[in-house]
Amino acid sequence: MIRSDFHNLNDMVGREPEFTTVWQRLSIARAGQTTVVILAGDPGIGKSRLLMTLADQASKAGALTLRGGAVEAEGMPPYLPFLEALGWYIRTTDRATLETQCGRGAAILATILPELLPRLGELPGTTPLPIEQARLRLYEAVTDFLAAIATTQPLVLILDDLHWADPASLDLIRHIVRTQPGLPLLIAGAYRPAEGADNPTLARTWTELRRLRALTNIVIAPLTAPDLAALAATHLGGAIEPTLASLLHSHSEGNPFFAEELLHTWTEEGTIREFGGRWQLAGMPGQRPPATILETVQQRVARLPADTTDLLRTASVIGREFDVELLARASGHEAEATEDRLRPAIRAQLVRADDMGGYRFSHDQVRESLYAEVTPLRRRRLHGFIGAALEANATLDSAQRVADLAFHFVRSGDRTRGARYSRLAATRALELYALDDAIRHYQATLDLLDPNDSERGALLLELGLAALPENAQEVAERAFRAAHDWFQRDGDRLATARAAHGLGQLRWRQERLSEALASFEEARDLLDGEACPETVQVLTDLGSLLAVSLAQQERGLDYGQRALAIARALGDHRLEATAGRTVGNLLIRGNDFATGLPLLERSLALAEAAGDPAEAAECCGCLAVAYDWVGDIERAIAVTLQRKNFAERSHDRFQLRHLDGWLAAMYCYRCRWAEAERLITESRAFIERLGSPEPLASWHIVRGLSAWMRGDYRAAEGPLDTGIALLREIGPNAAIWYLGGQAITKLGVGKRAAALALLAELDQLVAEQPPASMATAEVLTYLAHLAIALGDRTRADDYAARLAPFRDQHHAFLVDRLLGECAILRCAWAEATGYLDAAEANARRYDNLQELAHLEMSRAALALAQGGAA
Repeated sequence: MIRSDFHNLNDMVGREPEFTTVWQRLSIARAGQTTVVILAGDPGIGKSRLLMTLADQASKAGALTLRGGAVEAEGMPPYLPFLEALGWYIRTTDRATLETQCGRGAAILATILPELLPRLGELPGTTPLPIEQARLRLYEAVTDFLAAIATTQPLVLILDDLHWADPASLDLIRHIVRTQPGLPLLIAGAYRPAEGADNPTLARTWTELRRLRALTNIVIAPLTAPDLAALAATHLGGAIEPTLASLLHSHSEGNPFFAEELLHTWTEEGTIREFGGRWQLAGMPGQRPPATILETVQQRVARLPADTTDLLRTASVIGREFDVELLARASGHEAEATEDRLRPAIRAQLVRADDMGGYRFSHDQVRESLYAEVTPLRRRRLHGFIGAALEANATLDSAQRVADLAFHFVRSGDRTRGARYSRLAATRALELYALDDAIRHYQATLDLLDPNDSERGALLLELGLAALPENAQEVAERAFRAAHDWFQRDGDRLATARAAHGLGQLRWRQERLSEALASFEEARDLLDGEACPETVQVLTDLGSLLAVSLAQQERGLDYGQRALAIARALGDHRLEATAGRTVGNLLIRGNDFATGLPLLERSLALAEAAGDPAEAAECCGCLAVAYDWVGDIERAIAVTLQRKNFAERSHDRFQLRHLDGWLAAMYCYRCRWAEAERLITESRAFIERLGSPEPLASWHIVRGLSAWMRGDYRAAEGPLDTGIALLREIGPNAAIWYLGGQAITKLGVGKRAAALALLAELDQLVAEQPPASMATAEVLTYLAHLAIALGDRTRADDYAARLAPFRDQHHAFLVDRLLGECAILRCAWAEATGYLDAAEANARRYDNLQELAHLEMSRAALALAQGGAA
């Protein structure tokens, strides 16, 4: 008789090395280091079995083991692996312990873990937050809960079938590892690489976990012939003869689940028998040997009673796990009769009963083979029966129940109920901050909804807002456009303004600046100065776009100040942080550091106090640039690292697009070349996935500037040319900040004519900028450097006069050093000495190694010039 208990070390035949590696990682975790181990392999190769063995052995060794898993993504609610693992823990842990471990996050945890409410009773409400902040708050609550659990005993979190995991679950895994690296926690998962290739969030997760040095990936290979023979002997209870071993290996190709299914089939057929404690072939298989696992399962299912097979097909439509009462209602039978009809499948080990009274297929391949046999028409009908059975007993307080209802009714052809439950599922996904799931459910709702349904406009706007932070640009644009047209026809000015604002934000991200401006101006006109949060948001975006991207400093600052006044009148600190950051940034870009810097620093404090990491990241970005412009490189690095933390916490990939490049440039100023190169190399894959030309252009430019700053002009030329060509496609002014570096590189490789052409282009571009703006300062520093390198005294004098308002600042170079070198050209020795002394004071104050090196050469040039004059 083949044994049914596979979860012990005897089943690790041939898997000892893999199990040893996993066990070693558990030892690392027990010592206080959060560790992730992932098993990769084909269906049936033994991943789940190895995880179950780990769970059993870890529990015996004193660890707490929690188990969860994903199921096919179409019908899965957000966070399902965590819902399963933590749901069991909540149901089995005493109230006092739960109260302590949940702490202040209990109400937040209850939004995804409904088991908490009956255990802890009524919980206080939570303050509504924007999606990014609310998602962070949820992730922190789950992470703190796991950390509290792990303080009592080492924790093993087993997450199976991660190839089907939803993006929210994978984001949560990354958050746990990133924010709690020192827990006695082992996260052990499994996935199928072939199916995981269709899940881009999975690849992103593995990449980040590798970067954090927390991931061990184990590829589970097929068993060798001797190992497979030993496994078969364990399951059969006796050794097998060589001929049988050879046949088993050739048919199963080393897949242990396939081999077990073949052994079941051959035993039932009488193809193999035991003679004297040794299993042998009693004859060749009676039909063509199955070529796949599915064929093997189908042959075994065919030997079940017809009514059992029919019941299993219905169960396969429910899912990998199913409740017998739901199955009974869906199939039109009594629950007891349904259990009786399941018994042959249990005896055949195709279905297993669990301790909670539920049932599950013994393997995904069993369910998949049965599901494949259900005709499309019958499948639709069964989905309808199952949906109706669920609906009759449904309480819509759980994301799982709502997702199940949406899944079945959408596939049943019932458009009315499919749309109803898909919208509920989208709403629940938004409440749980699972934006990918929300997008999918919104799209399903819109597909099912009547084109003239009165709710269509609101749904389209909600879809656009969900897609925007997820960088689903095509989805967001279609949704915002359609919502705009819908509300415009209805005469709803506020809703039309929201849609126009969303379009503006999207187009700005895509560097479609003139279209973004038109959208923001339309939203402004629709709001007509009304003192409301939407007006503040539109005016801040409009002001930043005008001043930062379109060189209209005064207009931009005016809009920002109007937004700040409204935000203060509303008493909304979060809005005040946004508006204050906009005004502070524009003041600094207008060369008013005395007013702008304190306003930026106050805005950062307000954003932090309001728990708004997305806005805090924006504030840090503005402060980093400001600190760089005053020459404080180390502080610019520190606030950029702070920005990176805020951006990662808010899960806004758009915020991260320039961070590593900016850090790399700052490291170059400090001559930290290895760190700069590492960041440039590691950021490439992320930048390319964004699919936007501007971040990719910036990446190439930073790569070129890094080489240029090391003096390698030939290595710098190609990347700079590539990056600036990309920027030129965006718009005429997009490359203004970087053309000077390209010109210096051309001069450095001996291409004087190309350098002069770029210098002439920059002369024209800088004339179009406000004289006191930072864009003007940046371009003039490059132009002054070029004039000095060319020995062009006339140009140098002109540029020096226009650079004078930016003394004691840093724009690619220290302005005072350039002013000193311009003075050397006109033989103004005392003036040159004064400028160089001021530059050296700045460089030493902020330990600017690049500039200190340049200053040595500047002083040498001054000494030579003075000697020549004498």
